[in-house]
Amino acid sequence: MKQTKNNTLQNHVSILNHVCEEFGITNDEIFAKTRRRKFLYPRQLFEMLCKKHTKYSLASIGFVGNAHTGIIRDHATVINSISSIENILSQDLPLRKAANRIELNICNKFKIKLDISIVKEEVK
Repeated sequence: MKQTKNNTLQNHVSILNHVCEEFGITNDEIFAKTRRRKFLYPRQLFEMLCKKHTKYSLASIGFVGNAHTGIIRDHATVINSISSIENILSQDLPLRKAANRIELNICNKFKIKLDISIVKEEVK
C-alpha cells in the first residue's frame, strides 16, 4: 500500500489499539520483552505502521515501547524490526492480510488516502 503525501497521524495510539485488537493482545503485552511470535510480529507491525503513518523518528518509535515497559529499543532496533517484518510479510499471507486490514481500518478512520489496488482482493 502506498500512502499519499501529507497524510500522517498525530500520534501512535490509534495504530497501537488497532494492532492489539487484531491480534487479541493488550497494549502492555505488545511491548513485552519476549520474542514469541504472538507478541513479536504485532510489535514489529506496530513499528512499521508508525514509521509509515506518523512523523515519529525511529528513536521516538522505540521510545513508545520503552515508555510502556522500560525496555530500551533504540533506532537501530526499530530499523531491524521493520526490515524483519517486511520480509515476513512478503512470505506470510495470513499475516499480510492482518496487516492490510489494520492499515485499511486506520486509513478509513482517519481518512488517509491509500493506493489499495494491489491488495484489494487480498484483504477479503
